Amino acid sequence: MPNFYDVLGVDPDADDEQIRDAFASLAKVFHPDLNADDGQTERRFKEIRQAYSTLRDPRTRAAYELGLVHQRKSARRRISTAMMMGFTTSMLCTIIISLMMVWLLTDGREVSVIGQNAYAQPKDAVSVPHDGSPPRR
Repeated sequence: MPNFYDVLGVDPDADDEQIRDAFASLAKVFHPDLNADDGQTERRFKEIRQAYSTLRDPRTRAAYELGLVHQRKSARRRISTAMMMGFTTSMLCTIIISLMMVWLLTDGREVSVIGQNAYAQPKDAVSVPHDGSPPRR
């Protein structure tokens, strides 16, 4: 949907007189009778005429502005969704990379929170061998 305010070169809070003056000045430049055999000028004049016919009537202007508001909200929603998808993808990649780094640094061994060997005995503890020989310190 083209922005009819930009087409006429007026602010969105322009009154009827400003819209009418803008249309009149643009119509003098782009009117097809003054620019014969120029398709681009004719298309521009049709766009200017459509903008003026929409903005001069209070009802159609209100409906148009409601459409602009909806269009802006939709654009913001799409941007928010894209940002959340980017954030989610970034976090997922960070988690995967972290897990891969832990796996690579431990050579695939199981590592507990306590350290490399969660079942290690304190240095002054006595370990008993399973082969029946005397305990060692």
